[in-house]
Amino acid sequence: MNANVEARELRELVTTRVFAAPVDLVFRAWIEPEQLLQWWGPSGFTCTFHQFDLRVGGDWLFTMHGPDGTDYENHWVFREIVTNERLRVDHVSAPRFQVTATFDALPRGRTKVVFRQLFETVDEARRVGSYAVPANEQLFDKLDAVLGKTGHGSISVIRLSRVFAASRAAVWKAWTDPKQLAQWWGPRNFSNPRCEFDLRVGGAIRIDMKAPNGQVYAMKGTIEEFTPEKRLVYTASPIDAKGEPVFDCRYEVNFEDRPGCTAVRLEGQVTRIYDPIAAQYLGGQEQGWSESLYRLGQLVDPGT
Repeated sequence: MNANVEARELRELVTTRVFAAPVDLVFRAWIEPEQLLQWWGPSGFTCTFHQFDLRVGGDWLFTMHGPDGTDYENHWVFREIVTNERLRVDHVSAPRFQVTATFDALPRGRTKVVFRQLFETVDEARRVGSYAVPANEQLFDKLDAVLGKTGHGSISVIRLSRVFAASRAAVWKAWTDPKQLAQWWGPRNFSNPRCEFDLRVGGAIRIDMKAPNGQVYAMKGTIEEFTPEKRLVYTASPIDAKGEPVFDCRYEVNFEDRPGCTAVRLEGQVTRIYDPIAAQYLGGQEQGWSESLYRLGQLVDPGT
C-alpha cells in the first residue's frame, strides 16, 4: 500500500490558491463558459470552445491558441460535478491525465482551491510538470483577475511569470539595455523606432511602439528603484496624440536564479486612469505582455 501511495504522489501535480471571493462565485467561474473562456490556459493563451456539455460523461472540446500562433486541440470528459465543492474531469487527448479541483469555503468570504493533476506514469508527470507547474500558477493568476472584475480577487491589473533558459545577467541586460529592449518590447510584428531607458533612480523611459499598420503607440515612464540583476520598479503611462497620459501603471519586475535558467515575475497595477479609452489598452495588456515575453525568450535563448 505504501508503494501505491508513493507512486500516486509522484504521479500528481498539485497547485493551491486562496481567492478573495466566496465559493459560489469561484465555482461559477469554472462552470460558466463565458467566464471560463477568460482565464483557462496559461498567460498569453486563448481558447475557442466547440462543446461544453456540463454533465457527468459530457464532453468539453476546445482549441487552445498559443501566443506563438500554435493551436492545441483538447478533449476533456466531465466525471464528477458537486456544486461548490468539487469538479473532476479527464483529459482524454494526449497527454492523458485526470484533474480534480476542490473548493473549500474559508472565513471572510474567501475560497481555497486545490487543483490536482494525476498522470498515468511518474515519467509523464515529470515531463509535463516541467511546464505545467508554472502554467497552472499563470492560470490561477488569470482566474484571480477575472474574479477581480466582480470586486473580488487581486487588485493587480496583471501578474505574469516566465522562466528563460539564460543567465540572470543576460535577462537583466535585455530588459535594461535600450538596444536590446527595442528588439523584444511589444506584441509580435511591432517595432520600437524610439526606445530610451535611463537606468538610474528617477531616470526616464520613453518607448514608441510601431504597429504593422504604421500606427505608433507612445509610452513614457520613470524608474523608481532597482537592484541590479534582481529587481526593477518603474512607472509607465501610455500617452495620446496630444502627449497626455491615458493611465498610470506601476510595475515591479523580479529576477530570480534557477538551475540553468532565470525566473522573471512581473506585476503591474494601475494607479490612475485619465481617459475612458484606457479600458481598450488594458483589455489587450496581458496578451501584449505575453507576446513581449515570448519575444524576450527568443532574444536571450534563440533556440526557443
